[in-house]
Amino acid sequence: MENKLRSKAEQRADEHSCKLLLNCYIRELGPERADYMQLNPDTLTYSITFPTSGVRVMGLLSYYSAMGEHEYLSMNSNGQTVHYRDLVRWISYEMIGDGSPDNVQREAVEEEHDIGTKAKQVTDRLTDFMQKVENSAANLTMYIEQASGFGVQDYTTSEQSVLYGHPFHPFPKNSKGFTVQDVQRYSPELRTSFQLCYIAVRQDVYAAEWVEHADKIDLKQLLASQEWPVSKGKMGLYELLPFIHGSMHTFCIWMRCSPISVKRSCCCWALQARWPTRPLLYVQCMFQPGTAALSCR
Repeated sequence: MENKLRSKAEQRADEHSCKLLLNCYIRELGPERADYMQLNPDTLTYSITFPTSGVRVMGLLSYYSAMGEHEYLSMNSNGQTVHYRDLVRWISYEMIGDGSPDNVQREAVEEEHDIGTKAKQVTDRLTDFMQKVENSAANLTMYIEQASGFGVQDYTTSEQSVLYGHPFHPFPKNSKGFTVQDVQRYSPELRTSFQLCYIAVRQDVYAAEWVEHADKIDLKQLLASQEWPVSKGKMGLYELLPFIHGSMHTFCIWMRCSPISVKRSCCCWALQARWPTRPLLYVQCMFQPGTAALSCR
């Protein structure tokens, strides 16, 4: 049963990834490549040609959307079922050229790059695109597998049940840069939970903005009864940055311990969260080059 479930989850993730890729391609390039794209809302048939690869994808629609969010009943090329890796390759060639020496040389001349540099750029872009789609499909497979045992009880679990992501994004579940363990620990689709924490940031490199007319929260006063890892006198030199995601907490610890970063990172350190925290809604943190400042909005 487990193997059957995984096969079904992989198939659904593959089909959904194909739908996203094709819909994004049609939406973005449809106006300028209308001759290569035919979708008939009456017969629910479609045909998309990728001229660079000499390939035509065709089949039946289960639903035609005036907004472009089409649903596909079948997707074939030369009598074979199309998979998302096929679409990634064909779309990539249409977007950046076929990678042939003549094409690379022409683009290198136009962009005033040497051929070797241009060829590497083409390869890097192809690889990055493929990796992000692969990562998104792999994550989606995992989410579909786990979702079979979940239910929807309230608003929070309904938000965590948005498995498929944005309908017009080629890789909505991409988390490139996270390890598999990170995904399993932090993905809301897996109904995970983890402790948020606070970061103490030195006052001279801390900047904060509050929404107009909003009541500013004094975090130090709010948390005055809690146990602090340093003296409260020393804490007077710092401001608190609230509700840091667990992955950011880990990164801050790494920065503080890194020999090449210790001088810059000594302006902030993590406080072990021992108090209740509220769900994180939105925090945007930006490093300001040249100032060693951390700005939070």
